[in-house]
Amino acid sequence: MPETVSGKAVRSYVETTVRFMTRENGLLRAARLKKGFTQMEVAARAGVDIRLYQRLEYGQRSIVRASLKTGLAICFVLDLDPMELVFGEGYTAEDIMRSKTSGSRPAGR
Repeated sequence: MPETVSGKAVRSYVETTVRFMTRENGLLRAARLKKGFTQMEVAARAGVDIRLYQRLEYGQRSIVRASLKTGLAICFVLDLDPMELVFGEGYTAEDIMRSKTSGSRPAGR
């Protein structure tokens, strides 16, 4: 007999998932779907654990705080620009270096 899920449990799951949505994990999900990959395929191609990738995509863990190796591997698999993923669209290396010398995070564009 199939197990049923209460409406309360579904609402709780959706609220938790939506609460963690950020620009970064939205980009990960959109890029993955555009490529037609499953989460398992991205994780395998990037050489990361499936649960790690899921946590990154669901926003339970920040891609910005992931190791450089993990972040670059995922960006490579999904054809994402690491600078765009971390800092947002339109940033250049010069913008980042300028912010380093001024001690502040680059301003949004």
